[in-house]
Amino acid sequence: MNNSNLLRVIDTETTGLEGGPETVVEIASVDIVDGVICNPMSDLVKPGVPIGFEAMAIHHITEDMVEGAPLLSEVIGRYLGADAYVAHNAKFDKAKLPAMNAPWICTAKLARSLLPEHKS
Repeated sequence: MNNSNLLRVIDTETTGLEGGPETVVEIASVDIVDGVICNPMSDLVKPGVPIGFEAMAIHHITEDMVEGAPLLSEVIGRYLGADAYVAHNAKFDKAKLPAMNAPWICTAKLARSLLPEHKS
């Protein structure tokens, strides 16, 4: 019997701060199983809305780069199935990935609670 828990550390890049799944331009993750980092994955995604200039300045993903990319619905299945998801600012990523209904762990909240003297 396998008692391992699969934590999937996940990150999204988006067209901007507002919106839901239609704004995702990249999804990436690594798994942690028994303390071992494994299974790195990354997919560019064709969003349903234009990529904002401010977002492009941060992640450097352009409209040309996602032109032939699959839709999020075509790749999301690869990222499902974790016992829990881990993200820095999990509230943001969870809003973009509602299909991931396992518990979420927010490393930003964790860091703020462990290091309250640091502002960022």
